[in-house]
Amino acid sequence: MMVEVSRARTQLALHRLRPATGGAGVPALLLLHEQLGSADDWREDVETGAVGWPEGGAVFALDLSGHGASQWCRSSVYWPEGFAADADAALAVIDGPCCAAGRGLGAYVALLVAGARHASVPAAALLPGRGLAGGGPEPDLSGRLPELPARGAPETDGADPRV
Repeated sequence: MMVEVSRARTQLALHRLRPATGGAGVPALLLLHEQLGSADDWREDVETGAVGWPEGGAVFALDLSGHGASQWCRSSVYWPEGFAADADAALAVIDGPCCAAGRGLGAYVALLVAGARHASVPAAALLPGRGLAGGGPEPDLSGRLPELPARGAPETDGADPRV
């Protein structure tokens, strides 16, 4: 079942992958896909029990803006904070305590939402996957990050050592 969620004049697709069955004290779970993914990436994991969420709690998966069945967002830039606003809009529809789990970019979004909504998002699970650079299942940082100078070491050429 899919529910449309409105955010910034954009329709987002929130998929209910498993309904709540009345388990006392079991919060819902919001699943957030990796970059270039969609809620469909979670379907098999939920159906086979690989997600491992306790019986009784509903499981939802959100198509972030511009992914899956969600519209492109016309009024914001595609960055983690914008995707966190997508997740926040979905949480308002879910209405109640809800944990978040994400892969890659979705993991970062889950972390942002859990930090901003700690009263209603009691936990976040961060799973590996494609991240902000759209890489493979594991980040490849070889050769991309220069070594930072030792703490308190003077800058020699004035350039930012992190660039």
